[in-house]
Amino acid sequence: MNKFYLVAFCLILLASCKNDNNTDNTDTAATSVPSTTTAPATPSTGGSALTPLNPGDSPLVSILTSNYWVFEFYIDPDDKANNILNKGRWYQLNPDGTFTNGKWQEQLGSGSWILAKNDLNKDILRLDNVVDSEDAEFEIQFNKEADASSWIGTKTFGQSGVMIKAINLLTAPTKAQFGVAE
Repeated sequence: MNKFYLVAFCLILLASCKNDNNTDNTDTAATSVPSTTTAPATPSTGGSALTPLNPGDSPLVSILTSNYWVFEFYIDPDDKANNILNKGRWYQLNPDGTFTNGKWQEQLGSGSWILAKNDLNKDILRLDNVVDSEDAEFEIQFNKEADASSWIGTKTFGQSGVMIKAINLLTAPTKAQFGVAE
């Protein structure tokens, strides 16, 4: 069994035995594991997302929750059609552990997100969308200015090998900004 899932399972068991009256506001973003309670999906989505957890207030959370993270480049070595289909996709991560996502000016989904560390101590962003086919997990890294990042897909949701360059924009992207014909 993958070590990540074993650790996650143990943390869920531990959390279920823990006193819920905890008022400690320490940052647990790097080790948080969502509860197994699911938020109801809207009838059109056919899925659900985990109940959001507070991601804390680390510098990484501040970066992720600033504005919109927009896929400028998307490389899928197994399905080249995805490279064009995912240009202009965006995520707006909120400090309460929720997110909305879409493509160009259209919102397509929402859900919850968490940060974790993998076995190599790399930052992992897990996105649990109410549209179950849109669930995703990425290893993330940022440039020095924190206005561009690389997102590398993991095996968790079958995205191993996917490489993304995401840029931070103040608003949802438009086709004109990226030179894409209407």
